[in-house]
Amino acid sequence: MKMPALFEYAHIDIPVLFMVLAVLASAIAVIYTKHSGRGQFVELQHLEQQRD
Repeated sequence: MKMPALFEYAHIDIPVLFMVLAVLASAIAVIYTKHSGRGQFVELQHLEQQRD
């Protein structure tokens, strides 16, 4: 089954598919950024403790 026929069979519009993928990519980016920020905050706390 070819790709366009698959989309017609599943009733999935290509713009909707791209929007879903964009939302998923955005969610992953938010999670990664939050995790990275927390790691940097912990490192900052350790450096402040060493300084004091």
